Amino acid sequence: MRVHKQKSQALNLTVIPILLAGCIMGVGQDLNPQTRNAGLFPTVVFSCSRSGASPPYYSIAVDSTGNATYQSIPNSVARTGAPYTMEFLASNTTRTQIFGMIESLNFLRGLGNDPKCSVACSSHTLIFTEGVQRNEIQYDTVSDPNVKNLTSLFERISSTMEFGRRLGIMEQNDPSAIEAEIGRMKDMIQAKQLAELQTLSPILLRIASDSRVSPNSRQQAQLVLNRIGTSSASSR
Repeated sequence: MRVHKQKSQALNLTVIPILLAGCIMGVGQDLNPQTRNAGLFPTVVFSCSRSGASPPYYSIAVDSTGNATYQSIPNSVARTGAPYTMEFLASNTTRTQIFGMIESLNFLRGLGNDPKCSVACSSHTLIFTEGVQRNEIQYDTVSDPNVKNLTSLFERISSTMEFGRRLGIMEQNDPSAIEAEIGRMKDMIQAKQLAELQTLSPILLRIASDSRVSPNSRQQAQLVLNRIGTSSASSR
């Protein structure tokens, strides 16, 4: 498998609503994230379905060029009817880690599924596709270090994406909640529990320049931007 070099120009981050055509579990089962290249390059897809978690379902697709798509079903989806989707360009570090670990796992060939996994438990799925080839494993807990590390990496990406989703809602509907949310974000950054922080730049830039948001929240947003290497001046 050839891992393609990442394009130097970052993709614009977009949030795309998807129509909800059934109950929350039906949507979770039907969501099938596609990257912009839609099958043209080797792709890894990770999905997590966990009753009672927030979000209860999410899925991430990353192809070998770095193009990636995140989809989740927030707890409020039954009320809003709109799952959350974001397209982004994965960093070289993340892309290399994902495909390096998948290669170490022999592209998921011959690993099998976790026989103890049931619908009621935390369920994870890893899929590797290249052309007509499709290899898939399902598991709850595993001992293989590469599967563990892949799971942890995708969980950190999901946590980052969910911060972006919640901050976007807060900016529109509840600016007073932003300061506490950014505080939680900073704690998780410090604990190295987030990944792909560059995807937060658009919402943090908006918050840092939004006069409706408190000065302290704007300052905190700018501090996080500085930490991840983005300045609000760059948006001018």
